[in-house]
Amino acid sequence: MQTHKAKVSWEDLCIPKEEGGLGLRKLQDSSKTFALKLIWRLFTQPLSLWVSWVNHYLLKYNSFWDVRDDQKSSWMWRKLLKLRDLAHEFMKVEVRDGKTCHFWFDDWLGMWRLIAITGATGTTYMGVMRHAKVCDAVTEEGWSIRGHRSCHFHDLHNSIMAAEPPKLEKGSDICLWKHGDDDYRSTFSSTRTWDQLRVKRSKVE
Repeated sequence: MQTHKAKVSWEDLCIPKEEGGLGLRKLQDSSKTFALKLIWRLFTQPLSLWVSWVNHYLLKYNSFWDVRDDQKSSWMWRKLLKLRDLAHEFMKVEVRDGKTCHFWFDDWLGMWRLIAITGATGTTYMGVMRHAKVCDAVTEEGWSIRGHRSCHFHDLHNSIMAAEPPKLEKGSDICLWKHGDDDYRSTFSSTRTWDQLRVKRSKVE
């Protein structure tokens, strides 16, 4: 009986059929998609028993984007924390009442995390506490932030002042997930997430 080595690599098989593969999915890409879905649930299913437990015991009601990695935590939780930068590329928030959106850590202004622009000193320059929600930076008159006379973060200040302030009558903030280029929706799609994670190749005739 003769045996032969495989003439097609696993990488070539794990691509869609229209790109010359067999339509299989790499375990690594599927695992990331599953983990990203858990992160999505942290922001969209507050009544879930698991989400409530995470908020109380692991996050202690702080931002998921800012909590420190604890080596004593489970491997799954540490994995979710390691995927934060990737998850942030997929998520943004449509601010309405501003009660759940973190001012410094959620992408609500279309500029990624504001804390990444200013660093920790930004909280002092702009007068907004590190764990403040967007609604905390607003009064009845409008935005309540400092920095308009400072040379630091002048462009950021102008961008915030140009944005419409949150209002209670608008309802709750809405988390959005990236389904494609400039395509954000209020639902999570495993298929579209996996498709953005995988290595793409040219379609075959």
